[in-house]
Amino acid sequence: MGQWPFDDPDKLPPDFTPDLISELARQLAMLEQDIAGTIGDSYRHEVGSVAENARGFASAEGFLERVVEDVQQIFMDAFVDTTWPSCPHHPNHPLWFHDDAWHCDRDGVALAKLGGLVAIGAGATGRAQAKKREEQRQPQIRRRPSSEP
Repeated sequence: MGQWPFDDPDKLPPDFTPDLISELARQLAMLEQDIAGTIGDSYRHEVGSVAENARGFASAEGFLERVVEDVQQIFMDAFVDTTWPSCPHHPNHPLWFHDDAWHCDRDGVALAKLGGLVAIGAGATGRAQAKKREEQRQPQIRRRPSSEP
């Protein structure tokens, strides 16, 4: 038994070593953290789905970048958020993940490590932003008692 999403390490290419599998599982959890912190928990599952698909044909080198790129593409194609994660300096374009960090390619700078989007103020726009606000409000909604004593 392996680590999610590598539950069956025997079916992985040989370049997926146990140490690499452990590191990738940690990094994918940080990607989920970025998703939950910006557009909401309801989209975390995309990481597992994409990783499941990618593990069969992606090599270990570039696996994380492939998963991040595919998750971003899903959010854009489904109009969840067409600029996820939005750049805190230029909210009309997304940050891009490469070289182990989220980058503003417009300015040519790395702004955050994986798992650090909330700390830099990167966030959701459009429909995803509205859904995130709704998720945050749900626990705060209280029902009035049907009759007052």
